[in-house]
Amino acid sequence: MMHHVVDDNPVLQRLIRARQACEQATGGQEAEAAHRNLRLAAEAARDAEVSWSIIGEALGIARGNAYKRYRRKPARRRGASPR
Repeated sequence: MMHHVVDDNPVLQRLIRARQACEQATGGQEAEAAHRNLRLAAEAARDAEVSWSIIGEALGIARGNAYKRYRRKPARRRGASPR
């Protein structure tokens, strides 16, 4: 089922390419850039209303882990203490 969804969805294709780039990155700036690109690809998938379940499947992780790792976190206000 996933292959058919990916074939028809360029947003998911981008997400999978970004995951593969992370897997192949050798470290340093290359790895940082790959992880940044993966985060942007996950955000683009959510903007396109792709479910966390599908995002997780595309990344090879559970839905809940995808949400925890790639959800947009609210911006902290200046002077606010972390909880």
